[in-house]
Amino acid sequence: MSVGHFKVMLFFFLSVCSLLQVHCALDQNSQREHKIDAAVTFNTLELHVMLLKEKPSLEEFESFTTELRLAAEEHGAFMVSAPFIDPAVVGNARDAVSDFFNTATSAEKQRVALPAGFDSLVRGYSALGQERVYSLVDDETEVPADPVEKFSIRAGAAFNVTAGDNLWPENYPALRPTLEALYDQDIRIAKLVFRGIARAVGLPAEYFEAWLHDGLTTPIRCLNYPQTTRTKQLRMAPHTDKTPFTLIPSDPTESIEYRIRDEWYRVKHVPNTYLVHFGDALQVWTNGAWNSNWHRIGLPVAGSGSRVSLPHFFNMDADMPMTPFPRYASKGMPFAVLMLH
Repeated sequence: MSVGHFKVMLFFFLSVCSLLQVHCALDQNSQREHKIDAAVTFNTLELHVMLLKEKPSLEEFESFTTELRLAAEEHGAFMVSAPFIDPAVVGNARDAVSDFFNTATSAEKQRVALPAGFDSLVRGYSALGQERVYSLVDDETEVPADPVEKFSIRAGAAFNVTAGDNLWPENYPALRPTLEALYDQDIRIAKLVFRGIARAVGLPAEYFEAWLHDGLTTPIRCLNYPQTTRTKQLRMAPHTDKTPFTLIPSDPTESIEYRIRDEWYRVKHVPNTYLVHFGDALQVWTNGAWNSNWHRIGLPVAGSGSRVSLPHFFNMDADMPMTPFPRYASKGMPFAVLMLH
């Protein structure tokens, strides 16, 4: 195992350990909200849509950072649009991924199966039922696996996705160029979001650039939730993401649900936008001032049809300090006291 891989594994392990307080803070009832009935009507959450610009004026940038901070403190999520977001990039990637999931044989999928160990997090295919996030059916003594299959890719150094050691199926030539194009578009969005976060927490806009070099821990995990007749099992149980934030092209099926003040809301689809939701790392860095968004995946709003999602999990290099930023360091007991080097 290389030194780089060891540091990344250590980062994941210690980050999870340091974040146990966050999960313990959730009351036990909310941890057991695991079932859903397709007949239930949910409220719809319309998140604020913010405009990203690569060269904003000072006034535009300060306005963006203020809105970002308010969204982080209220819902832990917002939507972004940008002039450079190409809906064809998202559409082509979604079509290629759907084609692979729906037409590849089991043998073809297993030829690009997840490697063992560290690499299982970030590249290759994960079969239906291979992973689980504690989603339960009617019998609470049973914990069946999540009804989702996954295909993941990552980048190499400097987020160069073409240099990533990814596993590509031979008979699906559209998969690689479309996902690499999506990865590059996502990176442009994420770097602007990181600049906004830095200013929103009282740091220089370029603060995160010192820890944004390694694409090993920044995977796209393509998710396929096949059509199902089961109406009482969540497609993914309530959870938070460990990363600073996750980027997801807006979901036409409106299956993602957020927990807000003890109620669940479906996130309204906004075409040609991305959903940005914050994770545990930012809750640690802000000492609990920003929300790590609790979310789950229910059935699509139109019924029990299939769903393809393209979440991109953005993480920092392994030596990023996991301690509160200066503005939040004096706000009581810190969420984490670890410094990783």
